[in-house]
Amino acid sequence: MISRRRYLPALALAALLFSPLTRAAVVVNEVMANEPGSSTTLEWIELYNDSPNIALLYTYYMMVGSARISFVTDSTRLDPYEYYIVCRRLLASGSTPGFESEWGDSSGFWGDTEYEQSMQTPLDVPFSLVNSGGSIQLYNLLNQVQSEFIWTEDGRDGYSWERILPGGPEMAQSVDGQGSTPGFVNSVTPLGNDLALDDVQVRPLGGPVRLTFIVTNRGTIAAAGAGLELSQIVHGFEVPFDVLDIPDLESGVSALIINTYELDGLYVNMKAALPDDDRSRNNEKAFTATGSDYPPVILNEILANPRLGLESEWVEIKSRHYAAVDLRDWMIGDALSAYVISDSSLILNSGEYFVLVADAEKFADFYWSFAGRYAQPGVWPVLNNSGDRVRLVDPFGIQADIFEFAAAFDSNFTWSRSEQLPLDTVWGRSKEKGGTPGAENEVLLEPNAPGLSILIRPEHISPDGDGIDDEAAITVEAPKSHAYKMKIFDSQGRAVRTLVDGEALLQPVYYWDGRSDGGNRLPIGIYILYFEVAGVESIKKPIVVAR
Repeated sequence: MISRRRYLPALALAALLFSPLTRAAVVVNEVMANEPGSSTTLEWIELYNDSPNIALLYTYYMMVGSARISFVTDSTRLDPYEYYIVCRRLLASGSTPGFESEWGDSSGFWGDTEYEQSMQTPLDVPFSLVNSGGSIQLYNLLNQVQSEFIWTEDGRDGYSWERILPGGPEMAQSVDGQGSTPGFVNSVTPLGNDLALDDVQVRPLGGPVRLTFIVTNRGTIAAAGAGLELSQIVHGFEVPFDVLDIPDLESGVSALIINTYELDGLYVNMKAALPDDDRSRNNEKAFTATGSDYPPVILNEILANPRLGLESEWVEIKSRHYAAVDLRDWMIGDALSAYVISDSSLILNSGEYFVLVADAEKFADFYWSFAGRYAQPGVWPVLNNSGDRVRLVDPFGIQADIFEFAAAFDSNFTWSRSEQLPLDTVWGRSKEKGGTPGAENEVLLEPNAPGLSILIRPEHISPDGDGIDDEAAITVEAPKSHAYKMKIFDSQGRAVRTLVDGEALLQPVYYWDGRSDGGNRLPIGIYILYFEVAGVESIKKPIVVAR
């Protein structure tokens, strides 16, 4: 079969090119070169008809590197002031995303939402863009450059390059909250009245939550007398919550608006909204705030310097919520980065310990009798022995917990959180080598109090096994020293129980059950608790053993 190409006579071609239908100012308006994440199928190019005339797209072609893209499609007409998307992949295929799954509603179809219906079906055609710099040329059929788009650096991951003015040569990184504006006025194109809600930051304060709103006047004229309206989303309905005053802002000036709230529960769905203006796209943000029950999961024990046959770092987390928590999309991180713990459902029951490990096989080999639960995230944030931060981040990007250590312990001792309330925010060294993964921590602390004091509760114990006052809890605050002693003496001055003997670290709480070092029950009477800070001072306190 012989293929025939159709040619237009020169006069007919000229008449077509310079007719009112084709005297349109079609420009390459926006380019997504550094696509979100590690995907290689989310690149796209936006065309815009910046004129009152209809453009016939088949009278243009586009050069992307050495690839020529023609617009011979069923939809060859670009109406005045209309956008058109050329994408590398329109619909997702399996785990490979497409333009519709990222910027549409991810239904697998195009045209089933108001946004998708506002544009023609994007052209799905193979091409490749270079993050670090590139150019795109739009030609007419006389091989004249109609529009050129050039970028010279990577820019932020997932943020497009936008033309500042449709007819102008200057490009800038998108400042839109979603990283790009396909099918909308470019976020860097100046408008008259344009207050933008740039960001909402949520910071839990151990009960209350601090909300920080960043508002910028992106308009060309000053903004005055605005209010930021907050609402709670309850069963799909917006319930007014608060209105925050926005200061007068000159063009290009930003303001931080900060307030603290007491909210009930674990998470609260909220929305912040600015008054309507010339650009509505940047006026609202839905966000999730934290309530008084937050965080549901905390860091509990950290082994950052594995030695002596243990070849895997690990971090233990613990549920402190009354209900089960799904760890899906939670992240574990160090000072620089954070990585997903699990991208599928992973349920942590109320009060349960769970160990995150760098290497599951090596962890299991060392803790061969471990009966708890553990998992190995896909990527592990390698911890620095000389000091680092360990961070636990929830699916909303809120930092649920953080622990910073100046140096890792040697000999497989762990950094451990004290679990004896109210000292559960205090961290120290594990009592035993290898720590206590999957079990309650046994912690030793380095005292650093200005003076010495001892609290004994109760001061009268009756160790008869009935569960009432069977033992005394002994809490010590002491100045720093190289050694401590804690002993219990009977009325004859004989040492009957040694709790501390020369150690440089102390437990948060010590317990005495009325027994001797040999485990024998001691007779009723008055006993003396003696505590000594080597080279500093000592103290004595009575404890009564009754029946």
